[in-house]
Amino acid sequence: MLHQKILFTKEECQSLIDYRSEVKQTLNDGGYPNRNDINYKQWTIYRNNHLEFLFSRIIDFVETSFDVKVKNFNEQSYIYQYEINDGYIMHRDNIRNRLITLGIQLSDDYEGGDLVVEHENNQIVVDKHIGNCYTFDSILLHGVSPITYGNRFNFLTFIHTYNVKSNKLNLI
Repeated sequence: MLHQKILFTKEECQSLIDYRSEVKQTLNDGGYPNRNDINYKQWTIYRNNHLEFLFSRIIDFVETSFDVKVKNFNEQSYIYQYEINDGYIMHRDNIRNRLITLGIQLSDDYEGGDLVVEHENNQIVVDKHIGNCYTFDSILLHGVSPITYGNRFNFLTFIHTYNVKSNKLNLI
């Protein structure tokens, strides 16, 4: 199931894009240097006082969307930048105890770059509005189509099985 809601302002999203200058870039080629179907730049960020506005809202959104309680969330999170021809083939995130995939749309001045999530044999395109926060079960197949114009920025993190105190609903 895909959940999405506008949770952040354009200014808050721009502050996250700008935050990249305060942290080290951790990937330049999507981690797959010999592939052209998985390509993006990545900056790794962690929960801190400066970003608490972000983490408190996304945790509340996950708890409400999936009827769970998130505990001890201090996981790595990422800012991704997709440039022209960058994208990510259809894949699943359900590795290393990942339970829920969560992202935030940080920019909208680009073409292509659709995030498509498959659910019950339907392909759902995630809303591209700046500030849109989206969550889905990490087992769902999803991918980002190649960028044809501009730069796509997004925030991404994962809620792991050990972060969930209780899970009252089946995620799929």
